[in-house]
Amino acid sequence: MLIEKQGEWFTEQGEALTLVPQTRKVEHVVSSDGEVVGKRCGGLCGSMLPVDKFAKCSKGFAKKRSYCKTCEKLRHEANRRGEDVYGNKKRPIKAKAERVYADGVCVRKKCPTCDEWKDADAYYVVRGSQDKLSTSCKKCQGKLMKVAMAKDPERYKTYGHNRRAKEAALPGDLSPEAWELALDHFGHACALTGATENIHLEHAIPIAIGHGGTVEWNCYPLEGTLNNSKSATNLFEWAKGRSDIDKTRFNRLITFLADQCGLTVDEYRDFYDWCFRNPRLTVGEIEADGGLDSLDLCQLRK
Repeated sequence: MLIEKQGEWFTEQGEALTLVPQTRKVEHVVSSDGEVVGKRCGGLCGSMLPVDKFAKCSKGFAKKRSYCKTCEKLRHEANRRGEDVYGNKKRPIKAKAERVYADGVCVRKKCPTCDEWKDADAYYVVRGSQDKLSTSCKKCQGKLMKVAMAKDPERYKTYGHNRRAKEAALPGDLSPEAWELALDHFGHACALTGATENIHLEHAIPIAIGHGGTVEWNCYPLEGTLNNSKSATNLFEWAKGRSDIDKTRFNRLITFLADQCGLTVDEYRDFYDWCFRNPRLTVGEIEADGGLDSLDLCQLRK
């Protein structure tokens, strides 16, 4: 038995123990000679217990299981009832997909979503999976994605834009969290008008000219009709010809973009214009620059 007094741990015999907080290893206590004598149970009880209260496990910390023997018993009983340790009904385990192989390569597979046999080209290529194919066929994956996007559209908005940038050999690593920060900055409204409906993710430097990409310093929220109007034009030149854009909001947007790039407003305008003067119109041109992003490339070539 282990005893805690005012945040310090002791054995029944009164020997002081050293508490080692949880890092990559579970929270535990060690004796004066460095031996692990107790650890925190990962089960429901969550108690600090002597190591002899845990069953042996050659791969576990201190050669013991994560759950104490009592919690381990409760877990097995719950598992037999088809429940987790909290009493919730477990989701049924999907049967493994049926596959047909030829020379070690999966050539045909039964989609577990639509339950139809389909050739390998009906699936996306996923290098890390067992059969190098997506779990569901392309058609089902699309339906599942639409459902997920309807539940949380802002989170999934970045995915398609990242893919589009990568297909053009440009950076595409804008995270949902980074996009959420950009939305927060502009009050979840259009950066140029303040409109709150039909908000699009807009690239300040268009992907079409072979610069920028879907990255933090190149994306901001823009109302849909304005986004369609701007298209792949120069943001500064496009804004000049519109009477429906508030100048104060425009200046605030440019300051935001410059800050994201780590540049002054004047430096950002120089960089922006440089991108338009030096377009890269093919994937080959972009790849020839060795993966440098446009900011670094601009500095290198000036």
